[in-house]
Amino acid sequence: MCPKRSREDGDFFTGAALQALPEFFERGGAADWLFRQVWPGDVLMCPSCGGSLNRTAQKNLSSYGKAKCKRCGKQFRTLSESPFMGVRLSPAQIVTLAALLEAGAKNETIARVVNVDPSTVCLWRRRLSGLTLANVADKSVKKGDLADDE
Repeated sequence: MCPKRSREDGDFFTGAALQALPEFFERGGAADWLFRQVWPGDVLMCPSCGGSLNRTAQKNLSSYGKAKCKRCGKQFRTLSESPFMGVRLSPAQIVTLAALLEAGAKNETIARVVNVDPSTVCLWRRRLSGLTLANVADKSVKKGDLADDE
């Protein structure tokens, strides 16, 4: 039988773990994971014309830079044409926020850990509630389209 710990010890550990999440995700894991959700295929395709992107464009996208399609000339970024287009959160903040929402954390706790206003957490709670991995990878789903479904 496990001995019971005092509530303070558990709160301290949980609080410390929550504070460590953004740093943990900042080391590239969150950016890589989010990139694979938005661009799931091995061959990256232009969201405008559907042509395959050259190595330079693929490298720029994977480093969250700007890419240009040689076929149609359209320029875009990693999160362009996705539900995350135009957001001002880093990939680490997005993944941390989503993980804490899924874990059932309170808005105030999430806001403190992710370093955003609690009202931002409320907006993201609504935004992510109807989002599936298929929506994320579907370049035709833009950020405003999800709100219309609610």
